[in-house]
Amino acid sequence: SSSALLTLKLLELLNLLAAEGKEGILDAQLAKVRTVSPKRNLKRLLGRTDIVHLTVSDLAHLSGRSLSSFNRHFKATYTVSPKKWLLAKRLSHARTLLEENNVSVTEVATAVGYDNISHFIKAFKRKYAITPKKIECLTEKRHF
Repeated sequence: SSSALLTLKLLELLNLLAAEGKEGILDAQLAKVRTVSPKRNLKRLLGRTDIVHLTVSDLAHLSGRSLSSFNRHFKATYTVSPKKWLLAKRLSHARTLLEENNVSVTEVATAVGYDNISHFIKAFKRKYAITPKKIECLTEKRHF
C-alpha cells in the first residue's frame, strides 16, 4: 500500500541522515514519527460514506487510536464490534448504490471495498435475503 511505501521511504531517508552524521535532524524527525495523532471524533469519522472501503485498522489509525483502544472504545460506544459494524455499513451503502444508481454489481462491490465479487454477493444475500443482481434488475425496471 502507499502508506507502507511512504513509511519505508521515510525510514530510508532517516537511515541516510544517520549515516551522514546528521543525528540532530534524525532525532527531530524520529520524534515527529513517534508522536501519536490526536484522537478524533469517532461518530463524525464513522458518519462518512467514503470510509466503507477502509479496514478496521485504517479506521483506528484515522481516529488517532491504537487498534486495541479503537476496538474497545468502539464496542463500548456502538455495542457491536467494528468489523461487524463496518460490514453492515458496506452492505447498506452497497444497497443504496444499487437502488439509486444505474451501476453494476461489480462496480458496487469494488466501491464498497470488496475485492472478491462472490464474497460480496454472499454477504449481501445473507444480510438482505436477495441477491444484488435482483436489486440491480429491479432498479433498472424503475428507471424505464
